Amino acid sequence: IPEHLMTREFLEEVKAIMTDDGVLVSNTFSTSALYDHESVTYRDVFGPFFNFKMPTTGNRVIIASGSGLPSDEIIKARAEVFSARLDPYGVKIEDYPAYMDRGVDWDTTRRPLTDQYAPANLLNSEGD
Repeated sequence: IPEHLMTREFLEEVKAIMTDDGVLVSNTFSTSALYDHESVTYRDVFGPFFNFKMPTTGNRVIIASGSGLPSDEIIKARAEVFSARLDPYGVKIEDYPAYMDRGVDWDTTRRPLTDQYAPANLLNSEGD
């Protein structure tokens, strides 16, 4: 992921142009050395977000909104609506809400990524 697309400044610009019903979706990695920093950065800008992780992959998808997250009930209801349409493709979307976590599973003391403190800095040192 290009480091300039991971910083607080970039995410603040994205949030500023999002509509009230806009959603930001970012495909990242659940096993990255940047996981904690990236999570802190997204949380600083968007507040709580969905951490969507499938148990069989190393990916995670961050799903954030500028106006808050829908309830678990709404997510489940929307998945049911699309279930029949996606079934022919083998997508079991009704299983997905169980993988969408709002919890904090990262080190919240990590430094957010910024234009002045980006992934390249982390590769050169251990310092926070």
